[in-house]
Amino acid sequence: MGGEAVTDVRPLQVMAMEVGPLAENTYIVGHAASGKAVVIDPGDEADEILRRLAGRGWILEKILLTHGHFDHVGAVAALKERTGASVHIHPADAEQMRTAGRQGAMFGLSVPTPPPPTCWCVRVIPFPWGTSRSAFSIRRGTRRGT
Repeated sequence: MGGEAVTDVRPLQVMAMEVGPLAENTYIVGHAASGKAVVIDPGDEADEILRRLAGRGWILEKILLTHGHFDHVGAVAALKERTGASVHIHPADAEQMRTAGRQGAMFGLSVPTPPPPTCWCVRVIPFPWGTSRSAFSIRRGTRRGT
């Protein structure tokens, strides 16, 4: 686990942290006035993420996933179970989420299978890392079907 960096861009505050054995970047974005927060790519260390949310008095509402690789979804199950937060990912990356355990095993890591997404991302912004379908949730698209 790395140090904490907080950027204040009122009304939002962005907290960056490194999690897990691969030091994956996870971001917590909190809204100063409402106390609501999202977590982006929670790859591991759900307890630490929850501790940092509580330390700022933030309530986790959404888990946003840029893609479904194991190092980005390892804490999703625990965070959703403990907070009821909705899970957002692009439909094209949902299969990666289902295979997170197998992906982690290739690196000798135990990764819990994340729950299915609650909502689909409906607008895609390509990123230069991750998968060719890397996405960020901009607008809500309710998940339909399986």
